[in-house]
Amino acid sequence: MTDDSLESVAAHGIRVRGPMGLVPRWSYAEPPEFGRLIADGAEDGRRWAARRARRGVAAVLSAVLLLSAAVGGGCMVLSARARTLGAERAAVEECSDALGRLSALESRAMKARRRMDDAVSRLDQSYDLDRLVPLSATRPPEVPALSCSADPAKAAARADRAAKGLSDWLKPVEAALNPARP
Repeated sequence: MTDDSLESVAAHGIRVRGPMGLVPRWSYAEPPEFGRLIADGAEDGRRWAARRARRGVAAVLSAVLLLSAAVGGGCMVLSARARTLGAERAAVEECSDALGRLSALESRAMKARRRMDDAVSRLDQSYDLDRLVPLSATRPPEVPALSCSADPAKAAARADRAAKGLSDWLKPVEAALNPARP
């Protein structure tokens, strides 16, 4: 590199990266003007402040994006858990309703069984004894002990099957228990 090229660099103000950022490359033959040095220092200060502001904004945006992603993920997890809990609550409610229906049907069956046994033992002619006597030999189906705590859907299905069995036994008994019409 010749002195002409150094002077050309100094005259055009070409800058190179130094330890403090972009600094002017001056020739040693002509010292730079004081005003020019002040302007270059001010420009470097503005660039440093702008770079620091950009980094600060980028850090804030990164933090906001990270926080919103974490909150969004948390909301998705909580929403999925709420849906699961809602489904479980609905299954337990359905099971409880099925057990209530089964209990009411079992109570009706026991009352019908007592009425039937009473009518047959007294040979009450107000009932159709021809139908009641064979039915009195039958027993209502056993009702299994069910709980909604372990598997509500399975318990509800078993309760519905048991209720159907009780209902099938109860229909002819209740029909025979209706007083015979002359």
